[in-house]
Amino acid sequence: MTTSKKVAIVGAGVAGLGAAGYLYCKGYQLDVYDALPEAGGLLVFGIPEERLPKKGVIEGIEELKAAGVRFHLGMRIGASALENIIATHDATLLATGTWRARSLSAPGANLEGVITALDLLVDNAKYRMGFSTNVRRLYGRVGIMGGGYTAVDAVIEAMKWTDQIYVFYRRTIKESEAHAEWESVSKKGIKIFERSLVTRVMGTKRVEAVEVWNVNMKGNVPEFVPGSAQIFPLDFLLVAIGEERTPPDCVDKLGIKIENGRPVIDDNMMTTRRSVFAAGDLVTGPSFIGNALASGLRAAKAMDAFLRKG
Repeated sequence: MTTSKKVAIVGAGVAGLGAAGYLYCKGYQLDVYDALPEAGGLLVFGIPEERLPKKGVIEGIEELKAAGVRFHLGMRIGASALENIIATHDATLLATGTWRARSLSAPGANLEGVITALDLLVDNAKYRMGFSTNVRRLYGRVGIMGGGYTAVDAVIEAMKWTDQIYVFYRRTIKESEAHAEWESVSKKGIKIFERSLVTRVMGTKRVEAVEVWNVNMKGNVPEFVPGSAQIFPLDFLLVAIGEERTPPDCVDKLGIKIENGRPVIDDNMMTTRRSVFAAGDLVTGPSFIGNALASGLRAAKAMDAFLRKG
């Protein structure tokens, strides 16, 4: 049964698409907004095809489009645009995820050739899908700093360009949440240096080498092993040390309270502005696909209850 009530979803990643599917089945008119040129978020633009085939994701998106869900893509939503979206819809869901990669703070981190892995993955995915003519080409010796899923994806991308790949991770691979994926890529000839931390990037204009120390982690605090510093010549350093939440720009000016990058929500996932909800990695921080989907569905159910009962 369809209804005249309109719902907006800002962010077409896992949580947003999950919510869209549920709310469509409830009969709401849906508008989905995203800054990328295609829906799917990290499923399409962040995770390589080798680790997550895109066919099923894209087919699901096409089904929503064919069913009448309106997608507004390539739109970066600022404060005025978001205010208009909220004003013209009966409920709005913010599901803009974690698209800001943490940057390296070590000396020399601003040298050419030091790239956040997430930016590399997204830019090259856009290129391969025909949305961009810009591609980030790698060559020579590529270092990757990190041990999570983004680091694994950076290895998969780097292997398309070179066979000289070095991974520096401050913990052991067994401690990584992506340890199963590491078992697979480690068989491809990459060199993994566990309990290793990049402390300095060396070079004049662009990266030429990195200084790496062995460390023992005490919680999140590294204890450096005396005399363990090594120099590794590199042509690129891909930084994969985590991502941060990315709420829409200036959202706090619209009565939506933000604390530590996270929208403040109640038990029903509603923000401090009535009719505006939040879900997914924007709320939880970087998480698994299943968690983001569950969060989107929970928010959709709360929105349905709100729209039916007020």
